[in-house]
Amino acid sequence: MGIIKFSFFFFIFLRLVPYLIEGAGAEKCPIYQWCTKDEPTVRFPFTLKGRGSEVCGSPGYELACDETNKTVLVLPFSGKFFVRNVYSFLQKIEIYDPDNCLPERIRKLNLSGTPYQLGEVGVSYQTYSLLNCTSSIESLLEITKKVTHIRCLSSSTHTVIATDLPTANIAPLNTSCVRFADVPIPNSAIKRGVPVDFNENYVLSWSWLELPPYLTYQKKSKNFLTSFHMSFTIIIHLQINLV
Repeated sequence: MGIIKFSFFFFIFLRLVPYLIEGAGAEKCPIYQWCTKDEPTVRFPFTLKGRGSEVCGSPGYELACDETNKTVLVLPFSGKFFVRNVYSFLQKIEIYDPDNCLPERIRKLNLSGTPYQLGEVGVSYQTYSLLNCTSSIESLLEITKKVTHIRCLSSSTHTVIATDLPTANIAPLNTSCVRFADVPIPNSAIKRGVPVDFNENYVLSWSWLELPPYLTYQKKSKNFLTSFHMSFTIIIHLQINLV
């Protein structure tokens, strides 16, 4: 009976060794981070600058907390954006303009030197024209309903609108409007063919990344607990039967 007990305890030890070795080398990385509890949850591939080890995030995926503890994404050629949401498993991040004029920021958006792409993975985007008009928004809406009023770029003397109408269909607006820019706007992933509200958020996405060792270890640790529980249960049953 002693040999049987020794064999099963040795069996458990062999199952423990890989987890113990891997756990000893795992990085001390926080799984979740926040600027404050009211801000978006930050997790891999991102890390918060100054609040976690550099190895915890993937290169190029660094967020920061500003002086008011807002979560910030800084793009090298496009400046600072606030972060509204981070969806790590969906590989997307929602950003907005600190000055509440996102269309103007989109017009100058340059993603060079970043791992991001426009819109969500597998979701297309449409090109919108920005028009500067001397007519009021009410007058323009009488011509067509397919326009979005860009309030932050408008004033009492002119109205800026965005539309995805083809150039030929913009003709009725030509008497009072001048087209000055084209911007790419991602479509909604939920409503097919419907653009996101680019007065509110802008969506960037990235390609799938392999999980880092510390997250892989976390998954294996759960497997270890299950395995240990099963082995321990087997031994108890055997001991009861051998008594």
